[in-house]
Amino acid sequence: MVKLSNGIPVSLLRAVQTYGGYIFGDTLYFDNFDSTLLKWTKIDVGGAGTVALDATIAATGTTSLKVTTGALATNDTYAYQSFGTLPIGASGVVRLSCLIRLGLAVNGDWAKVDFTFNDGVSTREPTIRFLCTAANTMSLQYYNSAAGWTNLAAGLALDMSVIRWYMLEFDVDLINNKYLAVSFGGIRYPLNVSTTSNASTTNTSVVIVEVYTAAAVAKSIWIEEFMLRMI
Repeated sequence: MVKLSNGIPVSLLRAVQTYGGYIFGDTLYFDNFDSTLLKWTKIDVGGAGTVALDATIAATGTTSLKVTTGALATNDTYAYQSFGTLPIGASGVVRLSCLIRLGLAVNGDWAKVDFTFNDGVSTREPTIRFLCTAANTMSLQYYNSAAGWTNLAAGLALDMSVIRWYMLEFDVDLINNKYLAVSFGGIRYPLNVSTTSNASTTNTSVVIVEVYTAAAVAKSIWIEEFMLRMI
C-alpha cells in the first residue's frame, strides 16, 4: 500500500486511496501537520508573530498549523513552503485544498492562501482571501489579473467565536493561466477568469498561508490537511 509521507513532496504519486476522506491522485505535496517537526517557514511583518504546530486545536489528527500575528495594528504573519520545479502534467490543472479555521474579528482583518507558481518563463499567483467586513462576516475573494481583489461572495456569516473548520479548494489551469473553480464551506463557485501572469526566470514555486490584523490585537488562522495535486 502506498502511503504519503507527512509533509514531504510526493511527485507524481499514481494511487487512488483515501486518507481522512480525500481521494489522492497525482499528489505534489501533502502535510497534515501531525508531526513534531514544523516544515514551514515564518515571515513576520511589523510585530512578534508566530508560526507553530498547535496541539490544542486539530480537525483530524493531533496538531494543526497555527499562524498568529503580533498584537500591533497592520501586522501580518505568514508561513510558507517552497518547491523546486513542479510537474503539472499535460492538462496543467492543479488543485490546492486545505481545512481552515479563521480567527478574524473586525473590519479589515484578513487571511489568505496563496499559490505562486513559477516555471522559469512566467509567474502566476492564484490566491484566495477571506476579508472580514464585520464581526463574524466575511467576503470570499480571489486575486485577479489586474492584481486586485474580486468578490466571489460577500456577507458570508462565519461564526469565528467557536472552533469550526471549513474546507477550501481552488482549481487552477496553470497552462492557460485561469481559475477554474473555488469551493468553500460546501459551495462551489465555477470560474473561467485569468490569474496574474508576469515574466519570471525562477523555477521555485511557493505556497503561503497568511493572516493580517487591522487592529492592535493578535489574530490567528489554523490549517490542516494541506494538499497540492494535479487533477
